[in-house]
Amino acid sequence: MDSKGILSFLKTQQNQITYLYENIVRIETPSSAKTALEELAAHLDTYLNAMGLNVVKHCYENAGPSIVASTKATALPPILLCSHLDTVHPVGAFGKDAFIRDKDNPDKVYGPGVYDTKGGVVIAIFVLKALLHFGYTKRQIKLVLVSDEEVAHNLSQGASAKLIEDEASGACCCFNCDSGRLNDRIVLQRNGGGIFKLKVHGKAAHAGNAPWEGANAILAASKMIAAIAELNDYNDAYFGAGVIKGGTKSNIVPDYCEVTNDIRFKTNAAYNDALAKIRTIADSNPDSRIHAEVEATGLFRAMEKVPKTDALLDHFADACQELGYNRPTGVFAGGCSDAAFVTYMGVPTLCGTGIVGDNGHTLEEYAFESSIIEQAAKVILTILTLPDDF
Repeated sequence: MDSKGILSFLKTQQNQITYLYENIVRIETPSSAKTALEELAAHLDTYLNAMGLNVVKHCYENAGPSIVASTKATALPPILLCSHLDTVHPVGAFGKDAFIRDKDNPDKVYGPGVYDTKGGVVIAIFVLKALLHFGYTKRQIKLVLVSDEEVAHNLSQGASAKLIEDEASGACCCFNCDSGRLNDRIVLQRNGGGIFKLKVHGKAAHAGNAPWEGANAILAASKMIAAIAELNDYNDAYFGAGVIKGGTKSNIVPDYCEVTNDIRFKTNAAYNDALAKIRTIADSNPDSRIHAEVEATGLFRAMEKVPKTDALLDHFADACQELGYNRPTGVFAGGCSDAAFVTYMGVPTLCGTGIVGDNGHTLEEYAFESSIIEQAAKVILTILTLPDDF
């Protein structure tokens, strides 16, 4: 199939693309809105089943469902497509109608998830639809959609992240249809991120009568925060205390303090090293009455390059060029994404193959609808031309 055939088919799907895009944006799905996410998952479940795909829905107690839709397995390793259904915006944040077209440029749209990343969901679905139309059967194609990416998979207690890893195992490559970058950039590496809580226990005492009998947990925690800040290395890992709570009354020596910290890291090895150093600080208390615990939660792995990452980018760039688009540039991104769980399994991944736009996670979030066809065509042609030995 040549590039003109791909673009021609996708253009015949324009009305369906627009209809699906508008509908799923208008189903507002912040991560905690389990009922809305179930509604969206049911809508997509029906859509994907109608395409003749094998669809499996994974349900969780406190999170929206995950969906895995796949074609038939073949002898060659499969190809993975990923995206997520949840958004960061509260329901109603963009007004009564969540899908807004710019008055001066109808191709430019605003709304919760138009960029991050409902547009990417549409791209992934129409990549699959096009491959089915062209009779592609060389490799199995698997689409994984999760519903708590924006909260680091905490609502599913990490189960949706584990699902991504399981589905990625043995794949030859992955296209993560997360937010596409302006100026022809494709993400090859990303920071990892996580949350760790520093829980400091001390000893309560009357602040007036016998303060010396107490062990001030807030004071001890503040010293640990300062020591942890000294570890900051913006080349490998860095930390920030974001929330602190402790004590009950000003006249009582506090016996407990809890600090919630953010941690960012460029490699997974850097994370393990940083966490070991933090635990050493927590364990190094001159006052034996002070006890501290470090609880790591909400881990997002770092997206790292694997041996075939650059080769996959080259194949993708060739496809872009054949379609008449610019060759992309591989970049490093600071934010986290599910691509990290795929590369952790050793699978070469291109992230940011979703809809093109900007200002994600803000009320100025926007995307260019026409880029759905452009981005989908790039992924389709890359898959169709991928060598058997990749």
